[in-house]
Amino acid sequence: MKKPKVYVVEGRNDATRLKQVFKDIKVLSVNGSSVDKDVLKLLERIKNEYEIVLVTDPDYPGEKIRKTISNKIGNVSHIFVEQKQARNKNNTKIGIEHMSDEDLINTFKYKIKNNTIKSDITIDTLYKQQLIGHTNSKAKRKHLSDKLNIGHVNGKTLLERLNMIGLSKKELISLMNDTVVGNLEIINDFKVKDIDFKRTIRIWTPSNYSKNIKYPVIYMHDGQNLFDAKTSYAGEWEVDETIENMIFKDKINGFIVVGIDNSELRMEEYKPNWETSDTAISYTYMKFITEGVVPYINERYNTIRSAEETTIMGSSMGGLISFYIGLENPHIFGNIAALSTSFQINSIENRNKYLEKLKLNNFKTYPRLYLDAGSLEHSKNYIEPVYEKLVELGYDENKIITHLEENGAHNEDAWKKRFPNIIKKLYNI
Repeated sequence: MKKPKVYVVEGRNDATRLKQVFKDIKVLSVNGSSVDKDVLKLLERIKNEYEIVLVTDPDYPGEKIRKTISNKIGNVSHIFVEQKQARNKNNTKIGIEHMSDEDLINTFKYKIKNNTIKSDITIDTLYKQQLIGHTNSKAKRKHLSDKLNIGHVNGKTLLERLNMIGLSKKELISLMNDTVVGNLEIINDFKVKDIDFKRTIRIWTPSNYSKNIKYPVIYMHDGQNLFDAKTSYAGEWEVDETIENMIFKDKINGFIVVGIDNSELRMEEYKPNWETSDTAISYTYMKFITEGVVPYINERYNTIRSAEETTIMGSSMGGLISFYIGLENPHIFGNIAALSTSFQINSIENRNKYLEKLKLNNFKTYPRLYLDAGSLEHSKNYIEPVYEKLVELGYDENKIITHLEENGAHNEDAWKKRFPNIIKKLYNI
């Protein structure tokens, strides 16, 4: 027979809040930021009759109360609260009393019991899994804590809670092998009416995605390589980890990122035919994105629909097609990021004729255009000539950002490292 539960909270306001949401709930308040001897004696006396569930505030005093009771009483259960959900409207206080009905109900679905089995996870294990000591560790800890419902953690509290629930090193490694952080929806064979083209698209949203917030959108090519090492054929960009880290570090809402997978026809699809662009496969690919993918995303997700908040980005051949699609559609894409762009694929003469045909001096607005290359790659030779031609034809030079990455190579690892700074430059973060 299951024991009845008694929920232990920090203050009287917390207890009142729980009673407002949950009918007939038994709540015990410790009435302060510490636990006195009388409370501990009471819990010791009732622990065989009741399941004791600790629901403390997600801050230092709350964690101190949790540890004190857990160490003294032993066989207790835990419910962990997200800091963001427990903040008041002015963002000045943290407490269960400030949580919404919906957040409380969802949080109370997940209860963790102390496990007497000693875990074999150590600080070294956390480091090897990049949960501490790495630039993306905070995002990875958030991803893991969301999976396990163990609340906000730093490196120290993560180790304590993993040991608390008895998670093994093998189980931890298995959890971490899923490299996607946040939410990823995959649509196979996405089709657009009246366009003979289909492709897998990957729609990523932050872990704290909210229906009450509108997000900028980044459209990227080579979608297999963006979010998950398991689907990548050349290395993962870690777009998801990077943005999650920026959300916490730079205090931003984040982005929606849409990855469009490539195919065996990648070279043809990503290569603009400067002379007869409207008959090339790349033209069909562009229409697939602008007339199919973009409207679909805007209809179903909370997007900021202005061009200024919409980016198209890619590297190598993906940089070339981003350059082409962005200049063809400045009303949709206010930002173009072309990394290590393969401008050498087409002749300089044909590319220049195409740019002249665009009549850049007549553009009402110019997209922010980011062009870069690494010092170790051939594409570095094309940044300056392309920049000069654009300015000659009337492109606003203040809208062009060029960058040469010292010792930068032509691979996913190099682009992954440049990605956060590119986003910061385009969005003034």
